[in-house]
Amino acid sequence: VGEALTERIVHRVEDRGSAHVELKALGAGRDDRAPVATVERLFARLPMPAHLREMWIVPEAGHGDVFRTAPEAYAEHLR
Repeated sequence: VGEALTERIVHRVEDRGSAHVELKALGAGRDDRAPVATVERLFARLPMPAHLREMWIVPEAGHGDVFRTAPEAYAEHLR
């Protein structure tokens, strides 16, 4: 996930007025497509206030594997 994609995501959130909805960002420590540093950069740029956003990183998960690696915690974070 490069800077251009980060820009598009941030602008899409702003354009849709989504800066006032809750957002939960999930990251995987072993993700080779969206490394944790990239998720953290994107998260820091999101326009919603801190009380409306949460970031959760699962260190042992790979890309798309958070729900398999930590199914109970995953379900809890979606509540």
